[in-house]
Amino acid sequence: MSALQRLPPEALTMICSLLLPPDRAEDYGYTYTGLAALLALAATSRLFHEHALNVIWNTLPGYSMLVYTLPRDAWTAKVTRLDRTWSGPITELSIVRPLEETDLTRLKHYAWRVKHVMRPMDQSYFPKRARNHQALPCVLKSLADVFRQMPGDRMLPNLLTLRLDSLDKSNSAEQEVFYRSVDVLYGPKLRDFLSATCRAPRDAYDVSLAKLAEISAGLVSLNLYQMPWNSRHATSASRTICNLYGLRYVRTGSIPINPEAFLHLAKLPSLRSLACTMALDRDQEFLAMFENVGDKGYFPRLLELSLSHPSSFALPTVMLQAASSSRLYSVSVTVHEGTVSSQAVKDIFTLLASRKGKSRLRSVEVEVGILGRGDAVAFDTIEPLLVLSALTSVIVKGFDHYAIDDLALLAMAASWPRIRRLELGPEKLADAPKALATLAGLIPFAQHCPDLRSLALRLNTDTRRISNVFHTFRPGLGKEQRRLIMLKVGRSPIEDPVAVAAFLSDLFPKLCNIENDFAFEEDAWEDFEGTEDERERILADAVHRDRWGKVDWDYLPRFVHIRKQERKWGRKMGLKPLPSLDILGLPIQFLRFITSPYIADLHIMTTDSVPRHKIRPLLSAIAAHPSHNTIHTLCVDVYNMVRSDGRTDVAPSSICAKTLALFWGLSWIHDLALPVRRGRLAAEDWLDLGPAHAPVLGYATTLEHTRAGRPGRRLSGQ
Repeated sequence: MSALQRLPPEALTMICSLLLPPDRAEDYGYTYTGLAALLALAATSRLFHEHALNVIWNTLPGYSMLVYTLPRDAWTAKVTRLDRTWSGPITELSIVRPLEETDLTRLKHYAWRVKHVMRPMDQSYFPKRARNHQALPCVLKSLADVFRQMPGDRMLPNLLTLRLDSLDKSNSAEQEVFYRSVDVLYGPKLRDFLSATCRAPRDAYDVSLAKLAEISAGLVSLNLYQMPWNSRHATSASRTICNLYGLRYVRTGSIPINPEAFLHLAKLPSLRSLACTMALDRDQEFLAMFENVGDKGYFPRLLELSLSHPSSFALPTVMLQAASSSRLYSVSVTVHEGTVSSQAVKDIFTLLASRKGKSRLRSVEVEVGILGRGDAVAFDTIEPLLVLSALTSVIVKGFDHYAIDDLALLAMAASWPRIRRLELGPEKLADAPKALATLAGLIPFAQHCPDLRSLALRLNTDTRRISNVFHTFRPGLGKEQRRLIMLKVGRSPIEDPVAVAAFLSDLFPKLCNIENDFAFEEDAWEDFEGTEDERERILADAVHRDRWGKVDWDYLPRFVHIRKQERKWGRKMGLKPLPSLDILGLPIQFLRFITSPYIADLHIMTTDSVPRHKIRPLLSAIAAHPSHNTIHTLCVDVYNMVRSDGRTDVAPSSICAKTLALFWGLSWIHDLALPVRRGRLAAEDWLDLGPAHAPVLGYATTLEHTRAGRPGRRLSGQ
C-alpha cells in the first residue's frame, strides 16, 4: 500500500482507466467487471476514491444520469417494459417541480468531472439498465432555467464531447422545449459536437445552433445529421459554420450549405475533413466563387472530401479542382436526384488521376441516384483510376448497367494490389443485359489482391464459359485469397449453385457472406398488391435468391472443407500439388481467348525466362477450349524456355512439336506458325507429323525457325 501511495496522481488515474473495457463490452461477456471494480474502489478506498470517480464520470451514456444527482423529490422515473426481450425496460426521467440553486450541490460535485456525453448506443460497456434511460425535454428545461439564473456558471464546464440523439418520437412541442434548452449542456471547452435531428422546429433549432457558436467558439468537430433531407436549416447551419474558426472536421449530412459557408471552410488552414451537401439553386454563386480559382490555396490541408449535390456532378467537379491540398486521400461524390452520364463520372476520375498529390489517394467513391437508361459504366469510365496504384477502396454504385468484362477486372486487380473494397453496383435496372464478367474474372483478385475484403459486382455464373485451363489447374491456378469475406452479386442469375460454390471455394476459402438483390418469395404472398405478372417475376427472382443462399450456407462451406481434406491427404501421401500459375504472367491474347467465346486470330508471345512446364498446359487448354473452333490463325512465338532447375532450355522444339500435334487435325485452322527464337530446331522433331497430315488442314501449314544471323527456314507439309 505504501508503494501505491508514492505513485503520482496521474498514475492512479491511469490504473482506474485501465479497468474499463477498451472498446466492446461483448469481448468481456457482458460482465462489466471493470465498471463494478471502479464502483468498489470509489466506495471503499480513500486513495482511489477521487480517481475512480473521475474515471466513472468521465464518460456518460447520455445526460440522463445527471438527474440522479438531484434531490429525490425533484424527479420521477417511469419504467416501461417492451415486448423486445433483448432491449430491456426503458426508464423515462422527468422533473416534477422547479429546481433551485440549492438543489445543484451534488450535481456540481460530479458534473465538473464529465468530459464526454455520448449516445447510449455508443457506450456498450455500460449495462443495459444504464443505457436504457431517457430524459424527457422537461429535464433540460428545468436545468436551463436554474442555470440561467447564475450568469457565468456552466453546468458541464469541462465537457469535451457532446452527442445528442434525435427526438423522432416526440411531438413538436417537446422538440421546441428541447432545442431551446439544450444550450445548458454546452461548455467553453466543447470540441466535438454531434446532433441527430428529425423534423426539428426551425426557430428552436436555429437558436440552439446560434448558442453553440457563441458558447463553444473553440469547436473542432461539427456533425449535424438530419433526416429526412430538406433545406429548412440550411441558413442557420451555414451561419454557425461561418462563426467557427477552428474547425477540423465538418459533417452536415443532408443539410445543404450555402456558398458563403463553403468559402469560409475553404480558407480554414485547420480543416482536415469535409462532408457537405451543396445548397440547391445556388450553382451560379458557387461557380463565381470557386471556378478558375488558380492558386488561391483553398482547402490547403484537406484530407477527406465528401460532396453531395441534388442533381449534377458539374459543381462537385469544380470544387475538386479548387482543392489545393496535396494530402487528399479520400474523395466521395454523390448525386441524390437527377440524370447523370457516365462521361461525367469519367471526368471526375480523370481529374483525380491528374491532380497534385494523386499518389496519396486511397479511397474514391461515386454514387448516383438516377442515371439515363442505356448509359452504362464501362471500363473506359473507370480506366483513368488505374494510375492510382495505392487505392484501397473504389466504389461506383447507383448506375443502371455496368459493362465490365473479365479483362477489365484483370486490369483493375493488376493496378490496385492494395485494394480492400471494390464495389461496381448494384445496378438499378431489374432487366439489365447479361453481365460480361464471368467467374474467371475473379481469379486476378484472388491472386494479386491479398487485402481484398469486400467485392461487389454482377457476374455471369455460367460455368460453361470458363476455360478448361481452370479445371486443369484448379480455378485459382494454384493460388487462393483468404481475406475476402463479403461478395455482393446483385441480380446475378445462377443456374448451377454446386459448380459456382466449387469455383468460389478454391479462390476464397474464407468467404462467408454472399449478398444478392433478388426478391424474397414471401414478397409475392404477404400483403402483395401488384399484378399477376409482377407476382410471377418475384417468384422467379426468389429461385435465384434460394440458389445463392445454398451457395452461401450449404455448398461453399462443404467444398472448402473437402478441399482442406484433399490437401491434407495429399501431404500425407507425399504428393506434390501442381505448380501455381500467375494469371498476370499469361500473354494478353491468351487471356482474351479464355474470357471471350469469339476470336479469330490468336498470337501468343512468351517473354524471356518462361518455365516450359507452364507453356504446354496453356496451349493444351486452347486446343481443348469449347470455343477453339473460332480460331483461324494461331501463332505461338516461343522465346527462351526455362527448365524447372532454372537453366535455359536450348531445345524447345519438342515442346513446339507436341503442341503442333494438338492442332494438326483441326481443319478450321487456316494458318499455324510457331517461330522459335534463340533455340535449336531439329528437323527430325517434325518428321512424325509428316506430309500425310497436310491434306487434313486444306491449307499450307508454315513452320518458321529463326536464329540470330540466319534467315528464317520454312518447313512445309506439302
